Amino acid sequence: MREIEFRGKREDSGEWVYGSYQYLCGISDYAVIWETSYVCTGIQRYVHRKTVGQYTGLNDKNGAKIFEGDVLSRGEVNNDSEHFQFGRRYLYKVKYEQVGFVAEGIGFGYREFVCRDHKIIGNVHDNPEFLKEIDNELRS
Repeated sequence: MREIEFRGKREDSGEWVYGSYQYLCGISDYAVIWETSYVCTGIQRYVHRKTVGQYTGLNDKNGAKIFEGDVLSRGEVNNDSEHFQFGRRYLYKVKYEQVGFVAEGIGFGYREFVCRDHKIIGNVHDNPEFLKEIDNELRS
């Protein structure tokens, strides 16, 4: 059976929390992540709803869990402490579509299924520079 887990960024501290997801009706910006595998049996943490992502059931090539919103690479990514250098054809954003979790190319229209060959290099919430840099590259 597939492991079902969610993550979201806490609204008070910005830390990532992991557990079960509960949508809050009438509160548009927030959701709750219960820090156990069952809703209503653990510690509830309010998280920004836009940061909530589900575990895909797959791990990357280093064994890290892949969640919706993660940015993946199939090529080499060099981190020179402040600036990421990469070829845009190798970056993918994880999202859910009708067929399941897909890795959508950032800056190009290619999609593929998430696989164990990918490597997590960040996520769209903590690393918006990935999306901004590629957007700037496409405009030039």
